[in-house]
Amino acid sequence: MKQKEQASRRVSRIVCCLFALVTAATATIITADAAGNIRGEDFSLSISQYQVENSTSQRDKLDATSVYMRVDSKSGGIITRVYGADSSSSSLVDCSMGHIYPANRGVTYMINNVYETGRHYAAIHAAKSSSPTAGISGVWSPDSV
Repeated sequence: MKQKEQASRRVSRIVCCLFALVTAATATIITADAAGNIRGEDFSLSISQYQVENSTSQRDKLDATSVYMRVDSKSGGIITRVYGADSSSSSLVDCSMGHIYPANRGVTYMINNVYETGRHYAAIHAAKSSSPTAGISGVWSPDSV
């Protein structure tokens, strides 16, 4: 009887250890997949009377989350959209799904389908809306939390 109890305890310990290992491994995988490219990068977009559009640099987009944009300063009327690209140097394509964001001061989470359409780079694209000149500056990231 005593041997059966000891064997049962060993099996219980092994099962508990395996459960703990699987739980830890799963948590690590989920965290790695959900991390995305959330590092904020400073940006500044200016539009003159001769240049009606401008874009940020193209950055790696690692998941299907919204693009994060925080506008700290603004002059003139300007609207923004999310554009995507296949590489850091390829042409940008509108991936805003029809969503247009007036560039107002504060935080905006910009809906897009960059990742879902197989593109791996995102940029914020700006166009003037009402003023002959306009500009915004702040921080952005291709993925959000």
